[in-house]
Amino acid sequence: IAVGVFILVTISWDDLDDWARVAVTGGPGLFALLVGQVMRRTGSPGLGRGGQMAWLLANALLAASAAVIGANSDWADENVVLGAAVTATLLAIGLWAVGPSHPQVVGLTGALVLMSIALGLRSNEFNSGDLNPAVAGLSLAAFGGAGIVLAELGLLTPLLSARPASAAGFAFGTYLAGREAVGYEPLAFVAAGLLLALGIWRGTFVYLIAGVALVFLALITSIIDHVAEPSAQAAALIVLGALLVAVVLGMARWQPWKRATA
Repeated sequence: IAVGVFILVTISWDDLDDWARVAVTGGPGLFALLVGQVMRRTGSPGLGRGGQMAWLLANALLAASAAVIGANSDWADENVVLGAAVTATLLAIGLWAVGPSHPQVVGLTGALVLMSIALGLRSNEFNSGDLNPAVAGLSLAAFGGAGIVLAELGLLTPLLSARPASAAGFAFGTYLAGREAVGYEPLAFVAAGLLLALGIWRGTFVYLIAGVALVFLALITSIIDHVAEPSAQAAALIVLGALLVAVVLGMARWQPWKRATA
């Protein structure tokens, strides 16, 4: 279905009327939504998983249809993206509420990334339509942080996909904000510390991976930005890398909290 829609859009988009452009994206989206529900109601685990994938496709197609409606209505580009983001987010939340699953977590993640981009597009005071990385990054970090809290409270499931998706959004959002706004540069290091501490406290390896990856990326970019001499850059990376290892081992060995064990 998705490939057929893509080919049809590619070869005949300019020849389609406005209503046909909406129909060619929204029609298959509604069909995939219906098929997904039928597959889920069979009671077969395999068909149920297929239904969840159909719902993920439906979310993407219906969000695209909302963007087409906005474009047909001569909305500004940032409003077109915002309309698609709102549609995708509402659908993702609704579909996840009905059937929590890995595909719906993926759909929700994609929708919130699109929402962050839309907020960044609408927040550029100097050039409307250009992305404001600080706003987009902070929005994505806020969504990721909320996802981490909900996942650890057991409200956002399944954890196997909710944890890495939330951690990635939180980490990359703080990094993106710091790249374009100097005042936000320390946020990446603060976020990395929080992820490392949470990973050790909860015994969750995915948070450790996200924290180490974030601090590694933030260190490299900060050193390259602020240290001009290549040999000094290399030496700084070696020293800071060793310090990072020492900090992680120290947190694991002398953690200030105690977890109850069976």
